Amino acid sequence: SREHLSDRFGAFFLLELGQIVVVTVLVMTRMRQPSFADLTAGVLSFTLAFMLWWVYVDHVVGRPLREGAPWNATWTYLNIPLFMATGAFGSAALNFVTRGEQVVPDAVRWLLCGSFAVVLLFSGLAELALEALPTPVRVFRSRRRWSRVGYIHALPAAIAVALAVLGAGLSAVPLLIVLIADGLVAILLGEYVRAGQ
Repeated sequence: SREHLSDRFGAFFLLELGQIVVVTVLVMTRMRQPSFADLTAGVLSFTLAFMLWWVYVDHVVGRPLREGAPWNATWTYLNIPLFMATGAFGSAALNFVTRGEQVVPDAVRWLLCGSFAVVLLFSGLAELALEALPTPVRVFRSRRRWSRVGYIHALPAAIAVALAVLGAGLSAVPLLIVLIADGLVAILLGEYVRAGQ
């Protein structure tokens, strides 16, 4: 039913992130002697996955969909690239666990930063298919839903893409730290919006 569609997608998202956590732990336990940087990269990867969960579940899941079949279809089709990007994020995160102090190859950096950006952006777009928050929210003096999506989701997504472009030569740990700071921006902006209700 329409009322439970958001919650079902949230449960699927949680399962997908849980799979990333389980596989990462398996990889970490099978490494002969993980370095301190490898362990740090593993913990930071978990933190980043938790931030994706927070942005999606706290900002998007739990509110009912707007009335009408077009909104149901919009919600469903916007979640498809979001879930695909979450799987790509998991692949990149596994690669990071085994490269703690090494410079991250360009393809892996683009995969992690790009998938992080896609999850953030499509979380925001999917939010547009949901019922509005109970009261108008003043985000940076604007009441429009597009501005909320822009500030909470598109700005951190743009930062992640900029990190993919400018992050050549960074090892895994500093790259993950910058992405965590970026995810923290999305979380704090989301909490700011909720506090303004």
